[in-house]
Amino acid sequence: MLTQRALVVGRVLQVFGSLKAIPGVTKADETIDGFPEFAFTVDTIPDPEVKKKLKAIAKRIVASHSGPNRIIGFEIHGHADQTVRIAAGAERDRAELEVSRDRAENAKELLLQMIRDEPGGTPIIAGIEANADAAGFGSNHRIFKPATSDPQMRRNRRVEIFLREFIPPPPKPSPAPPPQPNPSLKHPWRIQIQNGTVMTVQVPGLDVSSLNITLVVEITDLKRHLKARYRVVSTGGAAQSIGFPPIPSPVDTQQVLRGKPLDFTTNNEATLAAFAGAVDVGLSPGAGVSVLSAGGQFAFSFTDLEKLGRFTQPSIVVAEGGSSPLQLPQASLGGFTTGKISMQGAPTAAP
Repeated sequence: MLTQRALVVGRVLQVFGSLKAIPGVTKADETIDGFPEFAFTVDTIPDPEVKKKLKAIAKRIVASHSGPNRIIGFEIHGHADQTVRIAAGAERDRAELEVSRDRAENAKELLLQMIRDEPGGTPIIAGIEANADAAGFGSNHRIFKPATSDPQMRRNRRVEIFLREFIPPPPKPSPAPPPQPNPSLKHPWRIQIQNGTVMTVQVPGLDVSSLNITLVVEITDLKRHLKARYRVVSTGGAAQSIGFPPIPSPVDTQQVLRGKPLDFTTNNEATLAAFAGAVDVGLSPGAGVSVLSAGGQFAFSFTDLEKLGRFTQPSIVVAEGGSSPLQLPQASLGGFTTGKISMQGAPTAAP
């Protein structure tokens, strides 16, 4: 497993780990012997064992998006047996390299087909495809040198699949609850994203980008029937994102439209004004800004509210944004930002 782990170090998102496999060194998540160079659809795979192993990998990738640690892509290495019909030299090396490349590319396309056909595969396929690579290595990494039987030749004619996993930073720990809390002290609230933008600016020479989030959110006091609008401006870091079509761009801006409302509580009574001040905003990883929703998921931690002893439940409030159906998708590994939230005007009556 190629694992990339994110940690928040001093309020800055730090990303650790490699998403590149080293042939002959990195252990593969799956090895499929005798992989065909040419099978243009899943139904044309001649070996049922090959189809079975590919389908298991596709199911594993889709299932991972139901949990926190998501498989965001894969890398496939193709290998060839030594060609005896061509004399040793540059021509044989070139032929073996082409065969191994065809084998890897074929496996990549077939696996993407299977992911797309899995229930739940369509919403994540753009992000997976953006993080899918294939490479051939000729006969340089044969298991048998030389292969003297058909089973040995089949072992040499293989593909190796390396899954790419992203582990997001752990959530902020919830504060220790007071002894025997009184349920009547809980205060109900509702948050809804109205609009905003997410802009990433690539940092030259690094696999990270600066992340700038600007949002307009509405918070409703469900107990007092009041609501207010706030402007959120925060900056931080993000793992590098890829747009579609994959044209390199140092600056990428995604529009966020009105999202779904989310209810939460505070552990004690508070006022709408108490939400203004310092805020941490996290952006979930995935495709189309987020795997889980086209407009993205934004995790809010209201720092100044916590200083007053008014802790939200859950401790990190996650609100979902919307996006235009015409908006191009984007594959992102998420990010973490800090900034300010300020009330825009006075509270007004809410139903």
